[in-house]
Amino acid sequence: MTNQEKEILKLKFGLAVMKKIDENKALAKSNKENGKESDQLIDSLRKLEASSGIPYPSIQRITVGEKNASFTTISALIDGLDMNLDEFFANYYYKISDSEVEKKLKKNKK
Repeated sequence: MTNQEKEILKLKFGLAVMKKIDENKALAKSNKENGKESDQLIDSLRKLEASSGIPYPSIQRITVGEKNASFTTISALIDGLDMNLDEFFANYYYKISDSEVEKKLKKNKK
């Protein structure tokens, strides 16, 4: 595997985590507008830190593709999002398009 391929994998994972958090933010907003409680939704990196046990700086670096997360860290993050590995990869990771990755790569190079 080339370094570029590794960078793409790291970035794709980070984008998938952020996509789930963004969905949770939208759901929390909708719930709030409808008078529902959303305290359990992980809608920020800080909440993900609390639910996963992974330090915020590590999560932040992972979500922008700067840090190569170990399998145990990946598992803890996904568990912190209240998901299992299959669900996360099927519904988020594998749905990140090449164009999304390219766009983020270009943005990161600026």
